Amino acid sequence: MAKLRHVAVICDDVEWATKFYSEVFGLTEAGRHGNELTEVVDLTDGVVNVALYKPLLPSHPDIEEPVGMNHIGFVVDDVEEAVARAEALGCVVTEDPRETPDQSCKEIWGMRLRAPDGTAFDFSWKGWVGQSQPSRRD
Repeated sequence: MAKLRHVAVICDDVEWATKFYSEVFGLTEAGRHGNELTEVVDLTDGVVNVALYKPLLPSHPDIEEPVGMNHIGFVVDDVEEAVARAEALGCVVTEDPRETPDQSCKEIWGMRLRAPDGTAFDFSWKGWVGQSQPSRRD
């Protein structure tokens, strides 16, 4: 069973978006990270995160338009089994933390996939920064 824990939104101005999501929805900042491709601010309600992504380069493979939802994230009991189910339905793995030299990625997220309709999503075994670690029943 998958549990929704993460929604990523592309934005042009992460500072404005941080203020907006914090003040309107009561989310708190859980952390900031990024690399040469993106600047990211993680906001949380303690269980579900909103990750605000600002593309720094126009050629990022997961960012086609600089506004709106980018991907959704689910915590699962068994990532390999969840990936196999998704692949059986035509999804493809687009990012695998086991294949990156950036060790921080291995602590932040799990496997990124893309569905045949273009929807991107993550399967994580740990959740995301700032989230409580509820039991799988939550």
